[in-house]
Amino acid sequence: MGNAGSTMPIGSSSNLGTDLSDDHPISFIYDATLVSADGQLKHKPLFPATLDGNEKVQCTSCHDPHNDTYANFLVATNEYSDLCLKCHDPEYWNFSSHATSASGWNGSGENPWAHTEHSFATVAQNGCANCHSMHTAGGKERLMKEDLAEMNCLDCHNGNVASPDKNIETQFTKPYRHDIFGSDKVHEPNETALIGLSNKHIECADCHNAHAVNPTTEKAPYANGFLAGLKGIDQNGNAINP
Repeated sequence: MGNAGSTMPIGSSSNLGTDLSDDHPISFIYDATLVSADGQLKHKPLFPATLDGNEKVQCTSCHDPHNDTYANFLVATNEYSDLCLKCHDPEYWNFSSHATSASGWNGSGENPWAHTEHSFATVAQNGCANCHSMHTAGGKERLMKEDLAEMNCLDCHNGNVASPDKNIETQFTKPYRHDIFGSDKVHEPNETALIGLSNKHIECADCHNAHAVNPTTEKAPYANGFLAGLKGIDQNGNAINP
């Protein structure tokens, strides 16, 4: 038992410090204006996720300091992203590979889910946490677990989680390849399909929507499931914005 008036030990993952810029935001109003602006939120948080008396998201929206049933004092389990999906409603998610895959870590290299503290065994069970971290996130802007955007993909697509045919890390050791590390964090989800020469770049997210990718197969000129939910250019040069 800790001493009265003491704080979390320095270095503890539970000690968030005073800089919360790498943590899930709090003290903001969750209303129709926010839902409309975001485009991928539930109309209202689903129970047991709650807002405070001023309709704001707070620590207690996700945590109950008096109940540790689900570890980390969460108000609900986050297995299969259950807690995240109380508020978030990402387009395409339910049928995506990251929501359904039974692939697990083979024990080689670094554990891609060490940041979760829950030890869920499969991609589907970890869900949002495959790429995101709600606290002490490496990539602060979108709470990505890794600061280098492409590493959020390669942590699993390195032969240790995703199947060998999806070992993308090896593909990027070839002499001729997209320079995905040459334009880190340039891609924006709301950028137009025609980005122009002044903003040319190539990142994993330019060709793959992590919330939409799935194993469906199609032959050219049709796009397969790896390209689902993407902006792009059709064979006539017209922009496609799904």
